[in-house]
Amino acid sequence: MNFLTRYSTSVFTSLSEHLEAFTKSAERNRVHKFRVDIKRIQALLFLVNSRDNNEAIKEPEFLDRIFNVSGRLRETQVERKSFQRQKPGEDPESLGWNELLKRTEQKSKRKLQKAAMKVDKEELEYFRRLLDRRLKAIDQRKARLALLLFYGSLQQMHQKEKLNRNNLHHLRKKLKHISYILEAMENTARPVAKVTAKAQMLIALNNLGKWHDAAVTLTHLEKLEDDFKSVFPNIVKKLKGECKRKCRKYYKKARETAADLLLQDLILT
Repeated sequence: MNFLTRYSTSVFTSLSEHLEAFTKSAERNRVHKFRVDIKRIQALLFLVNSRDNNEAIKEPEFLDRIFNVSGRLRETQVERKSFQRQKPGEDPESLGWNELLKRTEQKSKRKLQKAAMKVDKEELEYFRRLLDRRLKAIDQRKARLALLLFYGSLQQMHQKEKLNRNNLHHLRKKLKHISYILEAMENTARPVAKVTAKAQMLIALNNLGKWHDAAVTLTHLEKLEDDFKSVFPNIVKKLKGECKRKCRKYYKKARETAADLLLQDLILT
């Protein structure tokens, strides 16, 4: 078992625990951790598929489906938490909006529960073994080389194409791949890699995440506006204004920190 298969075993163990828990409940923190586990697996898939001449391994459809359902649930949970932070009043409009978010959250939880109950455990185990078989062929040197080449390609993209709203989310996904592979390389008894730009990468990812959350919430509010503007005119207007402010703020920060990061070389020591 090499460092990548040890990491994979840990991730799949955590993933299975979350899937089992989802058949009973879907707490906000667990939903977040489950989605992080899926992204870690996607990073490992990216690593084996980017350097292997064999047929690409695909994520099982049921995992992709649960990931999407959990994503919609997380969006509602984030929106509800954000709304409650504003300490809404007891007026009918505020109470009604909170009730709407609560019902939407409960509906998404039921969907997640149903999806988790349909998980094919044998297919999940087959997928894990197939992925591990390919990971065993990747030693430390090959993993380092793959990371350096991939990060270099991101730098070249930045030189040719300015960072904007259209490509920032793509950059965020790719930087997450790099960060999770680095996590696998570092979280061992004897770390096999350290990266000089890690602190800057975490800052950029944090700002990219805040911008993305605000942008997703704004999109969702715009969809709700068509159906509920006449019922919640003041709430929708207020929340949209707040989201737009956050989008502008975090877009600027995300763009600046990501650009600063890509000006630095990725040095593994």
